[in-house]
Amino acid sequence: MNKVTASPHGLNLMSDMLNRSELDWIATKLGKRFIINEIVGGANNQGFLIEADSKSFFLKRFAKAESSKVKLEREVKFATVLNQLGIKQIASPIAFCSELLISLFEYLDGSKITHVVDTDVVCAVDFIANINCPQPSPYPLPYASESPENYIDFYNIIKNRIARLLEVKVPQQFQNAFSSLLNSIEDTANETVNNINIDWNISLDRGYLSPSDFGFHNAIKKNHEIFFFDFEYAGYDSLWKLFCDFFAQPAIPVPISYSNLFLENPLFIRLKEQPEPLASYLHSDSTEVVPHHAQRVSP
Repeated sequence: MNKVTASPHGLNLMSDMLNRSELDWIATKLGKRFIINEIVGGANNQGFLIEADSKSFFLKRFAKAESSKVKLEREVKFATVLNQLGIKQIASPIAFCSELLISLFEYLDGSKITHVVDTDVVCAVDFIANINCPQPSPYPLPYASESPENYIDFYNIIKNRIARLLEVKVPQQFQNAFSSLLNSIEDTANETVNNINIDWNISLDRGYLSPSDFGFHNAIKKNHEIFFFDFEYAGYDSLWKLFCDFFAQPAIPVPISYSNLFLENPLFIRLKEQPEPLASYLHSDSTEVVPHHAQRVSP
């Protein structure tokens, strides 16, 4: 494992993981004596375990990209709000530096979740309920990434994703299967919008705190408790989008059969109530609402 050791007599660089400015910044926050171990496995950014004064911290180093500063500040702001709300299922933020694109958090020692059971889903529901109960006051937070303003925006997200995927260079032997998959997704999206009889331009209530990239791929388990992290896309969002984010993420799939654990919670029970055509997809006994005319979408 790559390691950097710092002492009062200077920095002993055992790798080129971090530069002098980054190490100096760490020293101003934790003191001059610390040990850094690189954590392997981050998809886009680098993570480091820092041990200082018998305590453990997590350093996140963002990749140098145009959007990195926005992601870093969004994540720290969201975690700070949850910390102020007394939420214990996250790593508390310690400090950050937008210029260096690094942030420092409390270190969470636990195990990855590879197999989902009902108690895990209950923990996820409780986490969302806790950060939204009562419905949060206005905090200086943005809307979550790709937060739909109305129902038709869900369809627009799919269209935009398909357009981006069409630009991907696919090996020739997979092109037919890839094209067939995208066509199938587009057909299903068109069919859904055309067959569910609602006004797809109804505005959504985007007054709920959401991690956005929400799922067990961004969680660890410790002593039968689950802790959540990675809030780069977090912010205010609708309950519909939050619900979809959780069940649509592919990294650690959660069977839709667990949706009842969400829908039985007082926060999410309203999804079963209106609008009725959408609610009927979730629960056959949903409250009856007179539907509006649907907006037709051509394939």
